[in-house]
Amino acid sequence: MSRFTTTWWLPIIIIIDQTTKWLAGRFDLVRINSGVAFGLGQMADSSIIMAVMFLGLVGLVFLYRFKRPYQLGLMLILSGGMSNLIDRYYFSGVRDFLPMMWWHNNLADLAIFCGLVLSVIQVYRVYVLTKKNYV
Repeated sequence: MSRFTTTWWLPIIIIIDQTTKWLAGRFDLVRINSGVAFGLGQMADSSIIMAVMFLGLVGLVFLYRFKRPYQLGLMLILSGGMSNLIDRYYFSGVRDFLPMMWWHNNLADLAIFCGLVLSVIQVYRVYVLTKKNYV
């Protein structure tokens, strides 16, 4: 997957996530989560938004600097974070609608989780299985 192709997935995932949240809102399935992860930190302030914006910019830089295996995982993490950031800006919390055990998720949360899993697998494959020491 080329860098250009990976970059195009970023707005596509954001649009899909925002569309599903809008549709879930039409059927009253949405819960606003003002916390961070799993509803923790309900009293979070705007410093979280600033931190996520900074990490998003850093993520965009790394998306272009990393080799292709890492780009997909980073792109998923970045697109999920940016979509949730849009919700925090407009709704003062993240719109969740997919019930998972005792918490609720959305597609952006799933993209972040999948991106994290892919990134961990890639780091394991490159650094552990090839026994390269980059420290």
